[in-house]
Amino acid sequence: LNLFPLEGAVFDLHALELRSIYGWSALVDRAIDSWMPLMKEVGVGYMTGVQPIQPLVRLGGDVANLVLLPLEHYRRDGRVLRGLHQGSSTLLHTMATEALSLGSRVATGTQLILEGADSYLFARSTADGEDAGDTAHDHGELASSSKYANQPQSTSEGLQQAYASLSRELRSARHTIVAIPLEQYEQHGATSGALSVIRAVPVAILKPIIGLTEGVSRTLLGARNSLAPERKAAADLKYKST
Repeated sequence: LNLFPLEGAVFDLHALELRSIYGWSALVDRAIDSWMPLMKEVGVGYMTGVQPIQPLVRLGGDVANLVLLPLEHYRRDGRVLRGLHQGSSTLLHTMATEALSLGSRVATGTQLILEGADSYLFARSTADGEDAGDTAHDHGELASSSKYANQPQSTSEGLQQAYASLSRELRSARHTIVAIPLEQYEQHGATSGALSVIRAVPVAILKPIIGLTEGVSRTLLGARNSLAPERKAAADLKYKST
């Protein structure tokens, strides 16, 4: 799992030119002295781009504005309440947006873990000679794109995508628990069909849960994108659409 993805980090490195340097030791010392301030800047850029820290950076800026904006309005026209209202509104908007983003990422992480378990069970069933059929097609199709591609634009669209995800996984579970064992029974007899049912039970349980976690993620993304449309625009540029 990509626990610390970088998003929105800014790295600004300048060219380094050294002259009249004799020996590797002197070169290394001069390079370290010259690059140290830049390395500190890079460290700050890295930390602000790490996903678990990035929301704190955004919230920190809005908390500061909660104090700075009233002071700015007081110096400008004496209307402290207007600045306080503007700062608190921005802070609440950011808190809601980041909470929805965090919830979506937690749901997506859970989905990835469950899909990993499902893929393991799927590989075991195919190794035993069962015909996976449409299930194999679903595994390949889902693995070909990012979980953050094709994001919903609104909460209603997120709910539609959630319904589609849950319906898809329920159909896959039904195929796993009914169609595949029936095929095994017709081709190899009752014993093979019964064993196929036993092997299909864990997968049939995982499939609806996977659809549910994906649905939660898509719904939260839709709500987040309705509050912050620029986040969807950035995601559309970053992630491959299918």
